[in-house]
Amino acid sequence: MTQRIVVLGGSGAVGSAVVGELRRLGHDAVTVGRDPARADVAVDVVRDPDGWRDALDGADAVVNASGLEEVRVAAVAHARGVPFVDISATGGYLEVLRAGLTTGGTPGVLVTDVGIAPGVSNVLAAEVHRRSPGPVDVGVVLGAGEHHGKAATRWTFDMLGRSFVDPATGRRVRNYTGARTFEVAGTRHHLVRADFADQHTMTRELGSPVRTYFGLDDPAATRTLTFATWSPAHVASRTSHP
Repeated sequence: MTQRIVVLGGSGAVGSAVVGELRRLGHDAVTVGRDPARADVAVDVVRDPDGWRDALDGADAVVNASGLEEVRVAAVAHARGVPFVDISATGGYLEVLRAGLTTGGTPGVLVTDVGIAPGVSNVLAAEVHRRSPGPVDVGVVLGAGEHHGKAATRWTFDMLGRSFVDPATGRRVRNYTGARTFEVAGTRHHLVRADFADQHTMTRELGSPVRTYFGLDDPAATRTLTFATWSPAHVASRTSHP
């Protein structure tokens, strides 16, 4: 049966793949975004909640592939009775959505913990723990010159100055701090902590600490993130989606 699926960020790197697959399966995939040249329905879903509400007319589900992490957007969909699927990766934001499922705050939301390297980091952590039970540190290095899409770039910079609660210790950790050294393909990399969902999910599922470390293949770019997270513009006690 054909369903009408609203896709936020449908023209982006992830969203376009989602839209393509939905249409291949015979569904009516409708893209929603701010740019009328790139979206089927042009609306700012954060600043124009009424317009976002109207965009949900006849929708069977919403897929958020925009990288936008705004609980109010999911809440509008819930109020209209439209299931909301979120494939973001920041642990703090997803924990807020998940809490809504159990407290009545935002039911009707499907949270998928894709992690920093979608699905791969979760599988690797589980396999390492199976072979040698105990704490697992996951290090992921991304190419600084690769194309990751505007949403991914914005999302990476949005974590500057924010902190998250370490699922293993309960202590608050600022993004892009707490460096440790990993050897990747024979090269040493200094990677830093970042609030990705895999460490929260896998710590809970394995019953053992899992920590995620992140960096770019250009060491100078990683150091820039480390310095920027302490810049005056970000130093004012920001937390990840309190």
